[in-house]
Amino acid sequence: MGSTHAASRAAWLGPADAQRDEVAARLRGVPELRFPSSTQGAATPVLRTEIALEPVVGAGVDALGASTGQTRFAVLLSCYARALAATTGQDDFGIGVPVAQRFDARLEQTVGCHIGTVCVRVTPRLLSKDPAMSAVESGRLTREALACQDIGIDEVVRAVDPPRSTRAPFYQTLFVLQDNAPPVLPFDGCTARYHRLPYLDVPSEIQTEVWPAPDGALRLAITSRGAAVAPAFARRLATTLAGLISALPWARTHDPAHRPGRGCPGTRKPPRATTRGTACSPHMVNMHPRLSKRLRREPG
Repeated sequence: MGSTHAASRAAWLGPADAQRDEVAARLRGVPELRFPSSTQGAATPVLRTEIALEPVVGAGVDALGASTGQTRFAVLLSCYARALAATTGQDDFGIGVPVAQRFDARLEQTVGCHIGTVCVRVTPRLLSKDPAMSAVESGRLTREALACQDIGIDEVVRAVDPPRSTRAPFYQTLFVLQDNAPPVLPFDGCTARYHRLPYLDVPSEIQTEVWPAPDGALRLAITSRGAAVAPAFARRLATTLAGLISALPWARTHDPAHRPGRGCPGTRKPPRATTRGTACSPHMVNMHPRLSKRLRREPG
């Protein structure tokens, strides 16, 4: 079984040595992402910032993807990269992307956390102000990273031997599109609703997730380590990301309330943010009403 599994993996993903060399060359010299740390220490271990975007914004994301031949993930990743650049002032950093390590049909029914991580290093084209160009580059970089997904980050660290610090190498943030099917538990005569428990910790200093809703709405959730990330920065990152997604020209053309010359919801005026929260509880972010009809406070 072991030799068969190794042969199947090699046939699916290609020679490991070539992949390792490619990833090492791509990530060599990538600088750490720099952002303000908390001045309150670890009083609140995990902070969560959430913003709900209306279905019209989700439709705009998909329209941009369709017009450029890219996936929803590629469009959203391009917005996240530009949000990080805008809030940190950096134009070179890495973004971690979790991937399912179920490359063989025999792994589909196994129980376990078969997840790896690839690192997408930003480029000038990814940070382009042209949303279409940025989305296309995001798709290219994502495919490039996924082509070498069999090489674990620990292998890349050994190959590159980057300067050591107290922070993780290559990337300090994760980006995840949580487009898995909503859990359903049918009961005769009553209604069940899934209650998502809050995270006790996250695998990176900042973990950013986008949760699509059945009606097409998008929920942005930024979970950060309290000791590593200043709450004000987490809020600023969330509002910047929400503004960039909502400002996509495709989102504006899908908005029935939009009129030429009125601008777009994400850029008409900066969103207001207020913060409340305790350990393992979300922040509250109050967006402009066109960005969100409701203020949500749900466990992670």
